[in-house]
Amino acid sequence: MPILLLGFSVLTGTQVWNPRARYGKVLWGAVPFLTVHIACLAALWVPFRWSYVALALALYYARMFFVTAGYHRYFSHRSFKTSRAFQFVLAFLAMTSVQKGVLWWAAHHRRHHRYSDTEEDPHSPTLRGFWWSHVGWILSQTYDATELDLVRDYSRFPELRWLNRFYLVPPVALALALFLIGGWGILVWGFFVSTVILWHGTFAINSLAHVFGRRRYPTTDTSRNSLLLALLTLGEGWHNNHHYYMASVRQGFFWWEVDVTFYLLRMLSWLGLVWELRLPPRAVLDMGRTRVKLDGQAEQTLRPAAAAPSDPHRVLLETYVVNERMNQVLLAHVDPCLWRAKPPGGKGRTVAAVFAHIHNIRRKWVRLSAPHLKLPAELDRTQCTPKEARAALAESARCCTEMLAGAFIPPRAKTFLRDGWARPWPVGAAMVAYMISHDAHHRGQVCMLAHQLGFPLPAKVGGGIWNWERLWKECGFAHPR
Repeated sequence: MPILLLGFSVLTGTQVWNPRARYGKVLWGAVPFLTVHIACLAALWVPFRWSYVALALALYYARMFFVTAGYHRYFSHRSFKTSRAFQFVLAFLAMTSVQKGVLWWAAHHRRHHRYSDTEEDPHSPTLRGFWWSHVGWILSQTYDATELDLVRDYSRFPELRWLNRFYLVPPVALALALFLIGGWGILVWGFFVSTVILWHGTFAINSLAHVFGRRRYPTTDTSRNSLLLALLTLGEGWHNNHHYYMASVRQGFFWWEVDVTFYLLRMLSWLGLVWELRLPPRAVLDMGRTRVKLDGQAEQTLRPAAAAPSDPHRVLLETYVVNERMNQVLLAHVDPCLWRAKPPGGKGRTVAAVFAHIHNIRRKWVRLSAPHLKLPAELDRTQCTPKEARAALAESARCCTEMLAGAFIPPRAKTFLRDGWARPWPVGAAMVAYMISHDAHHRGQVCMLAHQLGFPLPAKVGGGIWNWERLWKECGFAHPR
C-alpha cells in the first residue's frame, strides 16, 4: 500500500509519500472516481446506437451549462441575479455533474481566485503540475471540507446547505431517471460516459487554461485565453479575460469570442428568469483592443491605434503587475513570528501594518482617481493575517491595473490624485513610477524589519524580489525590448 500511495502522490504532484500527510489519502478519494470511469466500459456490452452518443453529448453540454452558469458565474462570482426558486434549480442541475456540493464548489473557486497561482491555490498547474491541478486536488481529502466563511452570502439558505450536505442526491436522481426511461444503454451512455467527459472538460480549465493560450490582460497569475477550451466548455476558455475582470457574466469580451453560456443567460433574461447581467466596463474592453503575444509583439489592433494603449503603456501596465509579484513573493516567505513582531524600541509599524498600509493606500488612489471602480475591503493593520493580506493586495493590484488602463485610454481618469490634499499629477509614466516606488519603499521596510528582528529572509527571496527578468517571466510576460 505505501508503494501505491507513493506512486499516486508523485503522479498528482505531491512528490513525496508521507503516511501522516493528508495527501496520502488521495487514493481513497479516487475509488469512486475510478469506478465511474470503469463503468464506461459497460458500453462495450450494450447495443451501440447513435442515439446513445447524441444523448451523451446532449447531457454533457446541458450539464456543462449549469456548471458554468450556476456553479461558476452565479454562485462563485454573483455576475447576475435571479430568484430564490431558480437559484435552487441552478444548484440542483449543476450538481448532477457530480462535482460535489454547490457551496463546496463556489468556496473552492473563490479560494482559487483569491490565491491564484500561489501556494494557497488548490489547483495551480504552474506550481503543482498537470495531474494535481486536473484531478489530484479534487480527490484529496485535504479539500473535502466546505469553507463556509467564503460563501456566507449563499450558506444562509437552508436548501443550499441541504444540497451541499447531500450532494449525491441530484446525480443519483438523474441516473435513476435515465435507467427508468431507457434501461442500461441510456444509463451507461447518458450518465457514466457523459459524466466522465464532463469531468475532464471542466477540469481542463484548471489544468490547461493557465498553461496554453494567449494573454490579453496583465494579471498576477498565468491565466490564458483559448478558443478550443471555450468551445468545449461553453465559454470558460476565455480565462485570462475572466481573471482580469471576474465580475463579468460575459467571459468572451468581444463578438468573435464564442461564449455560449452568456448567450443562453441573455435568453433567460428575456424570459425574466435572470436579470442584472454584469458586463465588463468600457476601460477593460478598450484595454483589450490590442492583444499581446507572449513574445511581446503587439498584434494588429482591432480599432484605430488612438483608441488602444500604445506599446509603452502596455509595458508600464506589465511593470506594475511585476511589481505586485514582488509583494506576493515577499509575503509568501515572511516568517509567521515576524508578522506582528514589534520593531526595536516598540515604536513604528509591524510587518502586518506595512502590508495593510500598502493595500489601504491603493484603495485611496482608486477611490480618488477612479471612483467608477468597485473598491476592495479595507485591511485592519492590527488584525489581518498573511493570507488575508495576500488576497487583499492581489485585489487592490487588480483595481490599480484597471485604473491605469483607464488612465491611458481617454476619457477616463485624466489626473492622478494621491491624497485629498496633494496636488494632482498628470497620468502617465510618472503616475506608475510613484505607485511602484511607494511599494518598493515599504518592501524595503519589511526587509529591514526582518533583519533587525532576527528573521532574515532566504537569500533567494532577498535577491529574488529584485530579479525583474525572472519575475517578468513568472507573470507570463516577455522581457520588454
